Amino acid sequence: MVMGAIDLAVKAGCPKVNLWLGLDKETDAHAVSDEFGRLAESIKTCLEYAAEKGVILTLEQVPYQRPPQAAGREGRRPIIHRVSNVRQLMESLVHLGVEDRVIRHLGAIFDIAHELKSNTDLRNAALELRSSGIEFWLHANDEGGSDIASRHPEETQKLFAYLREIGYSTPISLDLATVGDDMGRIAATCKTNIAACNGLLGVKQAPANEGQRPYFRDSSRCRRADNAGH
Repeated sequence: MVMGAIDLAVKAGCPKVNLWLGLDKETDAHAVSDEFGRLAESIKTCLEYAAEKGVILTLEQVPYQRPPQAAGREGRRPIIHRVSNVRQLMESLVHLGVEDRVIRHLGAIFDIAHELKSNTDLRNAALELRSSGIEFWLHANDEGGSDIASRHPEETQKLFAYLREIGYSTPISLDLATVGDDMGRIAATCKTNIAACNGLLGVKQAPANEGQRPYFRDSSRCRRADNAGH
């Protein structure tokens, strides 16, 4: 399935395939470790194919989990996510003997809401990825799918200050999953979030007729092409 998505990305001229690797209901530490080992082997195969095709394979970090003691509340079960840290996976791939030229095709999706759920310092999380040599793409939202910086303005401002420092210019995707199909709401949400992100990045929006390169994309429109796991 992943290789098929990579082939589709090549045909569509899409530079990356994003993987959402899901979650486990397993809470035993040894079982989780075994699962991660098998996952690393599978990603190794997919990453080598992506490198051959010239596509970046990006994994969405989900660094939060629901502990076993939460299982009884509201019928919820324990959750452990398969990839909480892309850097950890990269280290496992190096251990498996994956060449540097292949490792360079491993990227990450930095989902602000996911990082916030784990009480992660956003700036430090982005810094860790960059210092590990992992290129990342920003998925701009706030906890619960809210508008960017609407619930955690201070943390978000620190993250975007760091992005300005490093000259971040990669397209940013917006989360429209909670908006529904109403085109008016979709347009309003896009406008609000694009303005917020441009303001946080210190970008002055040019009039549409000036042909400014867009920094942002509606992620729902590109999921079919570049997101294999959503």
